[in-house]
Amino acid sequence: MVHGSKSIDHYWVNISELPYFRALLRAVEARFYEGIDLGRPILDLGCGDGQFVTTAFSEKIDIGLDPWTAPVLEASGRGGYLSVVQGSGYDLPF
Repeated sequence: MVHGSKSIDHYWVNISELPYFRALLRAVEARFYEGIDLGRPILDLGCGDGQFVTTAFSEKIDIGLDPWTAPVLEASGRGGYLSVVQGSGYDLPF
């Protein structure tokens, strides 16, 4: 099961990379996921640049999917996913 680490101050982790309002939103979202055990496989639909998953989860997420090239490339480089795929949620490439 994958979940956020309860020992992390999510706001301070995010504020180093994001504008304050986005850091606050991401911190609240990360706290929400701390209480949820996610079964495998996990698909992050609309993974964007992968910033959130690398700060909110203690283990890699199975698949990140996004339709845009630049965010997919950035998410691939962050290392938060086992696999990052460029594709549409309307027509999943699986």
